Parts: sequence; C-alpha cells; structure tokens
Amino acid sequence: MDVDSLVGFALPTGVAYDARMCLHENTECKSRECPERIAHMYQRMVDCGLIERCVSVTVVQATE
Repeated sequence: MDVDSLVGFALPTGVAYDARMCLHENTECKSRECPERIAHMYQRMVDCGLIERCVSVTVVQATE
C-alpha cells in the first residue's frame, strides 16, 4: 500500500510494552531509560486512558 494513499485516514497508534522492559538497567551509563522511568510512563498512560485507545503491538525478545 502506498503511504500517500493514506492521507486523510486516521491510523491507530500502537504501543509496545512488556514488564520485562523494567528489568533493563545499565549501571555503567547514566541512561535516561531506567526501569523507574519506563514503569512511570506506562502507568501514566494507563491512568490517562491512553492504553485502551491504542493497538497492542506484540513484543519479542531482542537478539544480537
């Protein structure tokens, strides 16, 4: 499907989240993506009712 043909159509927003994301922590680097930040963002989206308006995207284990 040509992307230009989708102009004017409302497409769903997808969200990918898995609790395993909160297990990632890099103690050697001060990355902004710490477990607490990820959990807080997701909970805020739940509290605001945004998650129920999104399409759930299946998550898969990352590989090298």
